[in-house]
Amino acid sequence: MDFNKILRLPSYLYLLAQHKIEVKKYERDIIHEYKRLYFPQKTIEMLKLKLHGQYQGHSKQAPTSIERKLIDTIQKKRKIANQNNITRTKAYLDYYNNHPEIHWSLLAHLVSRNGGWNMTDLKGSLLSPFLTSERTSDFFLFLERANAYIFYDAYPQLLLYEASKKANKNYFHLLRYFSVSSFMKPFWDSFYVHKDSKLLTVALIINEQHYIQKRVIEHPFFKQKVTKTMLFQTQDAFQFTHVTFPYVSFQNKIKLTGTSVQDFTEIAQRILIGKQLYMQLFGISPLSQHIKAFTAVEHTGSREDFWPTVFSKDDKAVAEQENFFLSKKRKPFIYSPALEDVWGLIHHATPSKEDWYTSETNPFSYFSTIEQPGFLDISETYYKQLLKLSTITDLKQLLP
Repeated sequence: MDFNKILRLPSYLYLLAQHKIEVKKYERDIIHEYKRLYFPQKTIEMLKLKLHGQYQGHSKQAPTSIERKLIDTIQKKRKIANQNNITRTKAYLDYYNNHPEIHWSLLAHLVSRNGGWNMTDLKGSLLSPFLTSERTSDFFLFLERANAYIFYDAYPQLLLYEASKKANKNYFHLLRYFSVSSFMKPFWDSFYVHKDSKLLTVALIINEQHYIQKRVIEHPFFKQKVTKTMLFQTQDAFQFTHVTFPYVSFQNKIKLTGTSVQDFTEIAQRILIGKQLYMQLFGISPLSQHIKAFTAVEHTGSREDFWPTVFSKDDKAVAEQENFFLSKKRKPFIYSPALEDVWGLIHHATPSKEDWYTSETNPFSYFSTIEQPGFLDISETYYKQLLKLSTITDLKQLLP
């Protein structure tokens, strides 16, 4: 038994009480910008008709010389930015800062941060004792492939909007040269005119989750090696089912909001979570501003980026676990490496060009109304889970 931890219990309880008071105070200042995410059925039906009508029979006219140059430029930019999770995550944020009307890009940046943290967890001190070298590589490839494929599909869409905005000319007829689903064209055309950020964001959430469903989630290799494994299905022991948004709170303390993903392999659940996270990100003030403030912290893939008192990139600097909450004096007790220190670059096969949207699919049902999930601080819960998992890890290492 660690008597040092027992002696620190009063400090832990004091800091925990202080944390609860700060959260209650924060909650009192919350303003819901909107109570529900709602789209008029008339708008959705109009977009559906356009998709089924003129957009399925769009012109096959060859691109002009200017358009060919634009296509080539976008392909090169995508290749450069799609090297790894670090470059993708930065590209999303840089794009949002230049085009803040594209809400999805900030959402993608924050979710991509989580992807990077999940990748480095595989090499960190909490999960690595449970993983063989082969299993570690398989799980990393699963996360990396999903991250890379979403970027591969989405980034050209963002750059075509950027080019359209700059030239004051609609370039979305070029989406097909990047094998973007026909589903997206009416939404980009609509956004170009009406600038409905909510509608475009939900369309992109729906599109990207469909894009990876067969290419990654249902791929036979990943079903066998990842999603059907006990570790993947044991959510308390595997953190990539959690999506955390750090936010800057009182006295520049970094606290956490977010949610957990149930039934990760189910597309309907991932889309619902995406919509809920979007509402938290853009529908709650001042939480929106405080999450955005955290994005100034450079993304390294290490969880030290948000909690340096708990996590450290340096495995030698990781001290013995100390059981109290958010103390400035505490030393980090979990090794969480920088991504580029533990994972090299991966060359992915070019995704299939097959359009996920067919006459049998019904993605428009995902535009259904959902209520504002509201503010939820998960700092305490998350920290307690870390302590629990850390203890299990310690026991695992002691067992023969």
